[in-house]
Amino acid sequence: IAESHDTSWWTVVEEVHAYASQEGLQLKPSALIGWSGGARGVINAVEANHDFPEVLLADPSPLREAFEGRDTRIWYNPDNWRGRYEHLGPRQAEYAEPLGDRAILVPLDHNQILDEVIKTAVGRRTKVPPALIIGIPALLLIWAFAARERD
Repeated sequence: IAESHDTSWWTVVEEVHAYASQEGLQLKPSALIGWSGGARGVINAVEANHDFPEVLLADPSPLREAFEGRDTRIWYNPDNWRGRYEHLGPRQAEYAEPLGDRAILVPLDHNQILDEVIKTAVGRRTKVPPALIIGIPALLLIWAFAARERD
């Protein structure tokens, strides 16, 4: 579990590898999912040159770099940003617009969007184990795997 939004990406990778080793698994990453402030973790993973076939963002914090990946898709609702974060909703919509059909505006609350993105990521794969969840609500990274093999 990442302790905070600024946990090193390499610390996350080490935890994933330790889990896989302990469970006797060979894991092949197929998607990286960032939720809310987890957009920062996604940016860190991409900046570390860790390659994922796709990056899926669930109602992400509007950080321009998170919205710029060619393999990035987002599900979002600017109305979910209220109170002291209200200024983020319009920025999220602004950053999503250039993505065209890779950005999906949904009438769901913040947590429901995460549920839908997880269903999308896991549901279309045939041999996917339960997702390995790394993070806390402010930084949630989910590494969905396309292959799982016991030693």
